[in-house]
Amino acid sequence: MSAGHHGAGTPEGDDPFGYLYRPENGDPGAAPAPPSGYDRVRPVGERGYGGRGGGYGYPPQQNGYAGHHSGQPSAHYAAPETTGYGTPPPGPPPAGHGRGDDSRRNGLLIGAIAVVTAVVLGVGAAIVFSGDDGDAGDDLAGVGNPQSVGTGDSGDEEPEPEPEPDDENDDEDEDEEDEEPTELPEADLGTLQLSNGAGLAGDIPNARSADGSYIAGLGRVGATITWTFDFGGKAGSYDLWVGYSVPNGDQKMSFAVNSTSEIRDDLHLRDFVKQGAWEKNWTRTYNYIDLKEGENVIYIGCDNGDSCDAVIDRILITERGDKPDW
Repeated sequence: MSAGHHGAGTPEGDDPFGYLYRPENGDPGAAPAPPSGYDRVRPVGERGYGGRGGGYGYPPQQNGYAGHHSGQPSAHYAAPETTGYGTPPPGPPPAGHGRGDDSRRNGLLIGAIAVVTAVVLGVGAAIVFSGDDGDAGDDLAGVGNPQSVGTGDSGDEEPEPEPEPDDENDDEDEDEEDEEPTELPEADLGTLQLSNGAGLAGDIPNARSADGSYIAGLGRVGATITWTFDFGGKAGSYDLWVGYSVPNGDQKMSFAVNSTSEIRDDLHLRDFVKQGAWEKNWTRTYNYIDLKEGENVIYIGCDNGDSCDAVIDRILITERGDKPDW
């Protein structure tokens, strides 16, 4: 083979490089089959777009040379605007989407929430711990339960309930406060009923009555002192105190309370001082007695078998165990 020249022998519409395959003597001959995959040059609009295998979005041709030798467009050709040329066919989504993107979005969301939370906590801590301690205490003093704020006590812990007042005990206490202590009676010697030789005297010094007087004349059998009084205290047991003087040793008289028949109890008048003189032997003694509310009568006298050489300057009643100041 030898290279030819371009001239009238070049077939129109044939392989432009067919001269490369002509014999050296220039005789035309059967042109060899074009190489595999070769498509002839065609005017615009007649190209099959994609050759044997078809183009993107086009069905493959059955024969790579179909329509080539006839000069007609391929039966499988269609204009791009009718086949959606340039539009990607449907299929799986591009890489980079799906679960990977969801995980990334979740991570970004969690990070944003963490940042916001940190900012809020930081601002709250700055507000709580900033400023003067005194100002903070003043601001908190009027808020909430003063037990749970400023005292160190936990806000979760609830305060213990105060015990309910005992109305009955309160009433009893009020009654006790309302009740003034009862003044127990003391005999006024001038108002006593004296009989059978008993009478008032005042010539012995140091008598302890209010006016220095005393009751004398008690050495005679039947001599009696009667004391009648209205008792405002509670009925019960009390002490009966008697002041006296006995210069000549121990003496004994009798007494009775609220009895009109006879005097039965002993009233011992012992010589505790032992000075041997009326004015120096003033002393005292007591007996247990039972009183009732209202009027009471006490009898002191010289009964048969008594020794009554004594004088009496005071008679009074006290609570059990209390002692007079004389």
